[in-house]
Amino acid sequence: MTVVSSLSQEMMRAYRLAFERQHPGIRLEIVAKSTAELLREVEQRPAGKRPDIVWASSIEAFVLLARKGLLQPAPELRNPQVPAKVGPHALNDASGRYFGQSLSGYGIMWNSDYLRQRQIREPQEWQDLAQPAYAGHVVLSAPSRSGTTHLMVESMLQGLGWEQGWALLLQLAGNAAEISPDSYAVPRGIARGSYGAGLVIDAFGLAAKYSGMPVDFAYATMAPVLPASIGLVAGARNPDEAKRFMAFTLSPPGQQLLLDPRINRLPVLPAAVLHVPAGYPDPYQQAQRSRLQFDVELSSTRYQLVSRLFDLVVTEPLAELQAATRAIHAADRALRSRSSRQGAALLASARKVAYTPVVPAMEASSRQWLAAAGAPADAQWERLQAIWSETARNNYRRARQLAEQALAQAQAAP
Repeated sequence: MTVVSSLSQEMMRAYRLAFERQHPGIRLEIVAKSTAELLREVEQRPAGKRPDIVWASSIEAFVLLARKGLLQPAPELRNPQVPAKVGPHALNDASGRYFGQSLSGYGIMWNSDYLRQRQIREPQEWQDLAQPAYAGHVVLSAPSRSGTTHLMVESMLQGLGWEQGWALLLQLAGNAAEISPDSYAVPRGIARGSYGAGLVIDAFGLAAKYSGMPVDFAYATMAPVLPASIGLVAGARNPDEAKRFMAFTLSPPGQQLLLDPRINRLPVLPAAVLHVPAGYPDPYQQAQRSRLQFDVELSSTRYQLVSRLFDLVVTEPLAELQAATRAIHAADRALRSRSSRQGAALLASARKVAYTPVVPAMEASSRQWLAAAGAPADAQWERLQAIWSETARNNYRRARQLAEQALAQAQAAP
């Protein structure tokens, strides 16, 4: 039996060993994939050659697979002890095609020693990481490399709206020291003191914090609590064995395993059913504190568009975005001490040029564009990508020039 998953290898190893102890006649193979790779793994294989189970944090992945008929309903596996919802979000698919297996919140992890040594205030919200004090101290992954990063990016876009959401993302990314190769590299880099703070799923932040590292974690109020889900693949080779494994992950022993210090994930079963450590976060309470009504359908519909657009305007031209952001910060500092009306106008123009999304909100919702984004070989999609890439790079160069002119005006002011 094969499970393809984007979750941590430590977690997968723990579940494999626990399940095989209960079912010694069943051997479990775990295939580690990013969310994007996981989708391709299921979509591109014919029935009978697909993995048996998909298991990932990204709820959008399950919506996309279900929409394409690639998940097999198994409503009999639903555990009636699991609540129907976490906040406004359903934990399980109504047709039983996938089930919430654990819960995930999203926020910021930081290295307390790193920030204290540099006299940087500890962050609490996404907006804090866009402040000048965090320039060069932030790390994040890209939504094309990480399903959890995609959820955080979407949280900003939905919470602030398309235009303001991209403005925040571009300012935050302009402060980044690096766009990491995957989401696991973000908490590792923060824990060892290579970076000050970054965007992480709560499991990473809590695991590092409770293991005694000099780190802390805060949930962003503009972020949802959503299920990491598990589903049976349509055309699976071993459906009966797969159902046994899924039932184990949803049972009290399988849920208790999430609280292992090596895993530190939030169970979907209520605390009253499990042995939960004192002070452990309650995901159902955290969901009530969230200010975001996350639209899973919207996020899954524009999944490919947002992921590729981020790479075109952030990941690939990161050096140009960083340079523009540094110049904007320098001009801002100078204008705070020396007033210049012309300099202020130039700085405002620099910010607008640098942080206005290259794709307007109206065009981003176009069905034609969304369809093209799901078909990488589409000629129109290739042309759009080239335009967006060139526009972004030109914008960052122009913003840097404007900011440098603003700095010169400030320096020349009496």
